[in-house]
Amino acid sequence: MLGEEHPEVAASLSNLASLYRSNKSYEEAEQLYEKAIEMRRHLFGVEHPDVARDFNNLALLYFYQNRFSEAESLYQRALKIGQKVLREIHPDVGRILDNLAMLYAAQNRHDEAEELSERALNILRETLGDTHPWTIRCLGNIEALQETSD
Repeated sequence: MLGEEHPEVAASLSNLASLYRSNKSYEEAEQLYEKAIEMRRHLFGVEHPDVARDFNNLALLYFYQNRFSEAESLYQRALKIGQKVLREIHPDVGRILDNLAMLYAAQNRHDEAEELSERALNILRETLGDTHPWTIRCLGNIEALQETSD
């Protein structure tokens, strides 16, 4: 009904990819994320918040597969877009920072991880408050980082 080049179709592809990722159907998820990214880049341009979100989601998929180099590259791209087109203090930027911090932690890059986690927590607290699930998740990640650093 909407046609193949509609923003809602891209959103549906991304949502379906996230479902596949959560079910560990990684190959299917990757294909759908890539298609959603391509559609959104075509529809909105390279520097759009939805493109940044899809980069972040695809990076998370790569993280789950231990494809750390690819994940880091996508997180960096998502962060660059987010900081440029959103505000520096935006929940999406906080979430990307938190995800990138967890990637660094998985690579034993604890100093970098702690610095990014603190930045993420400050952003999430300021924009979403202390009781939001993203803020709580970030705080839990910081606590886990501190436990592994001890």
